[in-house]
Amino acid sequence: MIKANLIKGSVPGFIKTFDNLDELVGELERYICSSCVMTQQDYLDIYDPSNMSEDAREEFEYDVETAFPNDWKEYSVWSRMQLLLGTDCGCEMDVEFYDEDD
Repeated sequence: MIKANLIKGSVPGFIKTFDNLDELVGELERYICSSCVMTQQDYLDIYDPSNMSEDAREEFEYDVETAFPNDWKEYSVWSRMQLLLGTDCGCEMDVEFYDEDD
């Protein structure tokens, strides 16, 4: 049976073992802050680019472009895991897979 370890490298670190990716991703989400998972729509709802300087507007447009897709929670569990691991908070985490029978 394939198992997965969620590893937090920063202090205090941990290793947690899961039988399936859904559980692992649920646990991973607990360690990702709300700023890291802001969606494109979140940015549009919070900020009004019409009141921004040109430099600020360029940064805003970049933030929207690189934000999480609005429908990211509907992605496959594998894709959600990859998105979360790619965040600033997620970079201190790792996932390793192993065969329990080996």
